[in-house]
Amino acid sequence: MMTAGSNHIDEIACLLMEGFSGKFHHLKLPIHEQETAFLCLAEHIVNFHSSNLVIKRDEIIQGLLFIKPRRWIGTELTKQLLKQLRLTAFLKTIAFLFFLDHRCKNNELHIDFLVVAASSRGKGIGAQLIQTVKSQMDSSQHLTLFVSAHNNAARRLYEKQDFLVSRKGKSKTGGRFHGIKEWYFMEWRGEVGREKGI
Repeated sequence: MMTAGSNHIDEIACLLMEGFSGKFHHLKLPIHEQETAFLCLAEHIVNFHSSNLVIKRDEIIQGLLFIKPRRWIGTELTKQLLKQLRLTAFLKTIAFLFFLDHRCKNNELHIDFLVVAASSRGKGIGAQLIQTVKSQMDSSQHLTLFVSAHNNAARRLYEKQDFLVSRKGKSKTGGRFHGIKEWYFMEWRGEVGREKGI
């Protein structure tokens, strides 16, 4: 595992695009604008929130896990996107990010995204990233995430990591922006959570 630096921005942007292309294509933006949006996001994360990013790297970056910051410095990202994108693309990208946003409660750590490179899947990298976050948590904290109801592979990964479904939901509007019409909210509360059966 490693921390992110400015020399990793392009690599992180490429991996984000690979991981989110299925959701992002619903915006119907040209490829070059998608690339620009993910480059802005990667640069923003590295410059302002690198402590929230966990990276698994060998010769290349194999996986990323990002914990939602307590205070997201959204104005900087908004300014960068507005400067780099056409107005229509900017508005669609902001809406995309808005519908994926989650407000954390006290003692909640929320996984905003977990992406594993296609060439590295099936090697336990997602599990390693989650274990790294768990190892840094204290007993008062719990870990949460959203997963598409139709993403069985991701849900199996989280269940193997002792996450439990605590809520199910639907979103027609959000589905128009990122294609996720049904989702599960999953939580990990450590040994205490499993004993109580959250």
